[in-house]
Amino acid sequence: VLCPSHPGMGFSGPAPHIADISDMLVHYLNLLDALRALEASKSLRAALGDAFVSSYLKLKYEDWNAYARHLTEWERETTLDC
Repeated sequence: VLCPSHPGMGFSGPAPHIADISDMLVHYLNLLDALRALEASKSLRAALGDAFVSSYLKLKYEDWNAYARHLTEWERETTLDC
């Protein structure tokens, strides 16, 4: 979570649209959407460092690809003629 008043981020001034921490959270339905958002986030790259974000993305895209290659029991039972 990025906090606008955190010393590492610098003070960005009041944010009247943020009442509490839940207003700052974004929830993604799957890992791929979250990775794409991280990849596009200039502020997270600046905060975490380009090398860290790139390494993390590489690792997590590998996780996503492994997950996407996996067939569930339901898929085996209902979609394959084996």
